[in-house]
Parts: sequence; C-alpha cells; structure tokens
Amino acid sequence: MRKKTVKVTKKKAAKPAAKKPPARKVGVLKKVAKTLRKPSKKKKIVRSSSLHKVLAAHGVEKKAPAVRAPFPAYRGTMPYIFISYSHEDIKEVFRIIKQLNSSRYRIWFDEGIEPGNEWPEVVGRAVLECSQCIVFMSPTAVESRNVRNEINLATSADKNIIVIYLKSTPLSEGLLLQIGTVQYFNKFEMADNEFIDKLKRVLSNDLHN
Repeated sequence: MRKKTVKVTKKKAAKPAAKKPPARKVGVLKKVAKTLRKPSKKKKIVRSSSLHKVLAAHGVEKKAPAVRAPFPAYRGTMPYIFISYSHEDIKEVFRIIKQLNSSRYRIWFDEGIEPGNEWPEVVGRAVLECSQCIVFMSPTAVESRNVRNEINLATSADKNIIVIYLKSTPLSEGLLLQIGTVQYFNKFEMADNEFIDKLKRVLSNDLHN
C-alpha cells in the first residue's frame, strides 16, 4: 500500500505595514509636489542691446513702443522735408518735427504710409520728390538698414541733406563718405530753442506755408 505524499507549502511572511509619515511631513511633501507641477514663470532674459543687434543684422528694426503721430504727414505737391530716423528715437524725433510743423513747415515721415501700400515704393518716392532731407542720427540710426537706404537714395538723387545728431555717434566709413561733409547739428549740445532757431535758418523758405 502506497503512502500518500502531502505537499507542504511554506507560508510567505507578511510584509510589515508601511509606516505613515507624520501629518506635518505629509503636508510639506504635498506642497513640494504642487510646486514641481507648476510651470515655471521665469522668462529668459535677453538684453535689449543684444536683441537689437541681432534684428539689425537681419534688416529688422526692433519695434519701439507705439507713439501716436503728432500730425498727418504731408501729402501734396508743394516742396516738403523728408524725415529719416530710427524708430528707437521716435519720441524725440516727433517732439522736434512737431515744433517745425507748428511753424507751418511741410513734413513727410513714414507714419503717413497708408495700409496696403508697398513700403519701399512709398518711401522711395517720398525721398525722390522731397526738397530737403533731414536725417536724425544716433547709434541706433547707424544700425538701421532703412535709414542707410534712405541716405543712399537721397545722396544718389543729389538731395540737400541736413544731419541732426541726437547723440554723439561714430559713423562707419560708408556713412562718412556719404554724409561726412554735409551740414549738421549736434542737437545733444544745444538748448531746444537755440537748436530750432538755427535749424530754421538753414531750411528753405519755400518749405513752409
């Protein structure tokens, strides 16, 4: 008679129950987890000067804060002044040309471009048809491809150019060749009234009503 074999299985030892952390520690852990889930609000900081140089290298000017034009740009057939400037200097330029406009000078500046018009065509025509050209020069104007293009066209068309230095600005060799000998004013060295008076003396009489 065969003996029955009985399979004996060992019982696994029960795992000890996990200890719960103290209530205070749980609260701290929840706060840490919540913080980690939050998207970072920190923005990458880019120095404005570096950004402007990158944009200028690609022919794009950094947009200055929106400033309302002080008056409508001239749109007639009478002699007028063409204004060339960097939009980084828009506040100071608008303040100066507003003073000229109050003396009834006819002035064209690019805030007068109508939506839908091709910018180079409109500006090019305005340069070629103007009687005098005022260039507001500054370190940002030197870097502006738009300002350099307007100077190139005005020079090639033999326009009467007046340069107004808003700040002390070293010129590149190319700009020195084009405007190094034209009449200029160091606005940053003059009082406002003195500057406007001297500027009016060199503007043609037929440029105002």
